Amino acid sequence: GQGAYYFAMAEKRAKDRVILKLLGLHADVYSEEEADDFKDAKPVGDDLLIEHNAAARDNWVSIAYIKGYMAKEDWAAAAEAYAEIPKEHRDILNIAPSKGGMWTTDERKLLRPDGEVQRILTQELRENAA
Repeated sequence: GQGAYYFAMAEKRAKDRVILKLLGLHADVYSEEEADDFKDAKPVGDDLLIEHNAAARDNWVSIAYIKGYMAKEDWAAAAEAYAEIPKEHRDILNIAPSKGGMWTTDERKLLRPDGEVQRILTQELRENAA
């Protein structure tokens, strides 16, 4: 019944917390299960932010890795994880934090075309195309 549901949700949240703790992101990133309030909150009339939140929800595992790698200044690993996010989602996720975007200002600098992560990703794409 309903008790089984609550137990299952508690177990799922506990597993998510362990994963985030192992990644060293437990205080900075929340799993989809932890963020029920985030996914239910939809600003009225702000279609771009709604798309942003959906893209963040769909790619939260890659985003968690990217944030962790950038915090450790492992640009190559961050670029590899960033490449896992579909291009259209990468574009949608590029919203300023002041507008509700999930990347910090410093993270956005690293992801810009002249940023360290994007530079490595572009170089890898060129090498793979050659």
